[in-house]
Amino acid sequence: MAGYANRVITTHFPELAEDGEDIFVVFRNPKTQTMSKLEADAVALGPDGAPDRAQATAAVNALMARLIIGGRLYDARVDGIDEAGNPLDQPLLTFPLTPESAAGLPLEVISAITDNVKSAQNPQ
Repeated sequence: MAGYANRVITTHFPELAEDGEDIFVVFRNPKTQTMSKLEADAVALGPDGAPDRAQATAAVNALMARLIIGGRLYDARVDGIDEAGNPLDQPLLTFPLTPESAAGLPLEVISAITDNVKSAQNPQ
């Protein structure tokens, strides 16, 4: 098959996994993407000069939804702890992600993908 090698990256997160479970994400290799696919949506600046937080979050979620194509991840919006501190079941995220469902990605996953995007844009 013609095309680029290493079109996707699979990253495992053993520190997020319970015993016997594999938590991982499969995403498009940023090195094989166009700049338009890696650019986040424009974010307005507030009166203090800081980016609008809600718009920035929405832009990151849209980018994650474009890049992530699969995995086994739980919805981090459901913290999985009851009032007594006991663990509860968290629902799995379903694929393909939408910007709305990408809001359930754990920060560790977002950081890993963001690091890959930054590395592709600024190779050492």
